[in-house]
Amino acid sequence: YGSGGHEIGYKLSQKPGLSYYDNDIIRMACEHLGKEFNDSDSSDSRKSNLFDKGRFRFNKFPGNDELFFAQSDMIEKLALKEDAIFMGRCADVVLEHAGIPRISIFIRAPFEDRVKHEMQCTGIERDEAVNLVRHMDKTRKSYYNYYTGGHWGHSENYDMCINTACYGIDGTVDILENMYKLFD
Repeated sequence: YGSGGHEIGYKLSQKPGLSYYDNDIIRMACEHLGKEFNDSDSSDSRKSNLFDKGRFRFNKFPGNDELFFAQSDMIEKLALKEDAIFMGRCADVVLEHAGIPRISIFIRAPFEDRVKHEMQCTGIERDEAVNLVRHMDKTRKSYYNYYTGGHWGHSENYDMCINTACYGIDGTVDILENMYKLFD
């Protein structure tokens, strides 16, 4: 959190004309389920691996599990229609389990750089930014680990890990755009 991933994803989608999906996926899944969108729906802490239970069927799961499986279904459907950038939502594992080709990237930066970035983007004070970055990292880790059985942020889960502190937002976009062109 705070490494600029959302900015990078959006900017990257503008260059080659890719679609970009972030919280849109959650909203679409909520609409599909007839639920009202709530930001708290997007991150829940769990402790097991639901992918071990075979091909999932979201209608059997309550609460956030139901939402997770609905958004996973949305990700699959959208990925089959078009090339797109999916931010978070365990899309790397969702697409892998669906047999859909993908490039999985983990965007990171050192903690202090992420705190500074968050302060610049939101105007919040340092203490609040520190707490927010820590909280969001913990939330994302719990969410990813629960729904995938993997380890959030571990390099073996991704095709590429990139440190935005080394290249900046625009430099990272350029690197990823060139990588995408290799597969186009």
